[in-house]
Amino acid sequence: MQPASDDWVNIDSRPIDISAAHDYLASESKESGATVLFLGRVREYTDPQNTGYSDQSPQVERGGKRVVHTPELIYECYPAMAIQSIQKLLADARQRWPLLRLVLHHRLGRLKAGEIAILIGVTSRHRAAAYAANEFLIEQVKQRVPVWKREIYGSGSAAWVHPLPATNSR
Repeated sequence: MQPASDDWVNIDSRPIDISAAHDYLASESKESGATVLFLGRVREYTDPQNTGYSDQSPQVERGGKRVVHTPELIYECYPAMAIQSIQKLLADARQRWPLLRLVLHHRLGRLKAGEIAILIGVTSRHRAAAYAANEFLIEQVKQRVPVWKREIYGSGSAAWVHPLPATNSR
């Protein structure tokens, strides 16, 4: 679904089309000096501090560290509400930086480790704005966009994950 603005927002269960997103961003290539494309993938092993339920997530030993084994995630949302939140977020980014084109695609449903869950693309005349806006967007998506994540653990148990405060999200 593409809104009336130049921003391309999409939320659905189909695999994310990286080439289509890149082509959309590249259509401003005569004006753009920078394109930053972020792909967020499902990790199979996560540091316990990176999950919203680190005290409830079953941990396993891997490479001498205690980690959470999450071979699958499930993402759910109310698409209209999530799209509206994303559009507000993209407008906030446009107020902060001089941006040309923005793309934000979030996948829904059951995803396996290695699959792309989110794509964020930014074009601008200069790389500093593109990098800053892209980092801002991924951090803010976690805090402001109502997409819910359920971790499916290697043991078969599962738990809903709450976003961590922005200061602890790295």
